[in-house]
Amino acid sequence: MIYDPYAPAAAFSTAANWRASAAVGGSPGASEPNLVPIVNAGADATGVVSGIALTGTATDDSQPNPPRTMTYSWTPLSGPGATTFTPANALATSATFSLPGVYNLRLSVSDSTLTSTDDIVVYAKDTPAAWLARHPGIGALDDDFEKDGRTNFAEFALGLDPSVPDYAAAPITALEAGHLTLTYTRIKPPSSVIYAIEVADTGVVFRAPNPGEVTEQILTDDGVTQSVKATDTVSTAAQPNRFLRLKVSPAP
Repeated sequence: MIYDPYAPAAAFSTAANWRASAAVGGSPGASEPNLVPIVNAGADATGVVSGIALTGTATDDSQPNPPRTMTYSWTPLSGPGATTFTPANALATSATFSLPGVYNLRLSVSDSTLTSTDDIVVYAKDTPAAWLARHPGIGALDDDFEKDGRTNFAEFALGLDPSVPDYAAAPITALEAGHLTLTYTRIKPPSSVIYAIEVADTGVVFRAPNPGEVTEQILTDDGVTQSVKATDTVSTAAQPNRFLRLKVSPAP
């Protein structure tokens, strides 16, 4: 049975446009029942809160006739914030998000009688510009609004509140079994921030660690942020003048 009986004549000579009949004993030219549209919302994706392009696909048997057409609708199912689709009634759309996080989105396709759906998961990453927009009045990224010694960019990178002085907040250093550790919170990779642990032996001249010199353990992961512990494999007994620090910088 031709999938779309109203397709151009050229389609009748293409094997991909033919299918088994949906009716018992059906044959080419026989009356066929209306089939539900076939919809694909696309692959799960990663983007930024300010916008991600989504492109779905859909096929139908052009029934019922009329209207012999499909209508489309994108809707949010879950997520930490609001989702806006522009437009919401097209296969290709742009989705923007009020907060970073993991969102479940649905594409629905209707032939006016039958409707089918497909869902995708989108990870909306935060950006410094979007973060600043959610904290009006704190200044630029290199400002220190609450005067706690951290720039707004550092507050963004570490998941801190830029309006509240938090002198004792992460990163937190400790000495465990003779080894320095540094625990901090980061935006889950990939993100708009580069996090780098650096070491110093003497004179507080920091450098990138050699391979195996610092290990990393992910303590928690909520899908958006991670708590990470970095451990210096060089003991303080072997090197008493030892320092660790976290360097944050914008991703290119």
